[in-house]
Amino acid sequence: MSTSFDDTGVAMAYVLLSCAHGSDGKLGSRERNAIVERLAGSLDVVSASDLEHALSVAVKQYGGADVVERGGQLQSALDRLKADLSSVSAERFVRALIRVVDADEQVLPVERDFVLGVAQKLGVAVEVAESPA
Repeated sequence: MSTSFDDTGVAMAYVLLSCAHGSDGKLGSRERNAIVERLAGSLDVVSASDLEHALSVAVKQYGGADVVERGGQLQSALDRLKADLSSVSAERFVRALIRVVDADEQVLPVERDFVLGVAQKLGVAVEVAESPA
């Protein structure tokens, strides 16, 4: 399944979904609600239907791809965001991604690494507090 992310909202939704679902293989209601809220806060969405469209397209693309394809799609989505987002918008998006990670009140190391990778790709500085061992 080849995908070009022609819509910034779909690219954002795909990255948020990839982090929320891909880290533990689950997408709980808290995470889904956080995705919707963060997507709404990150986009200049004029209507709820625009928001629902972006999320439904991202869910369809993510669900219809195998692990290798998901990696390629994630890279395409990040390339789109890198090209489209101003530095302020990129920072706001990374903060939104952090809130999605925090939604289930359990931050896994893979989620932390995902956020750091996205931030690096988008040129956003992020400080991460390591939990004591």
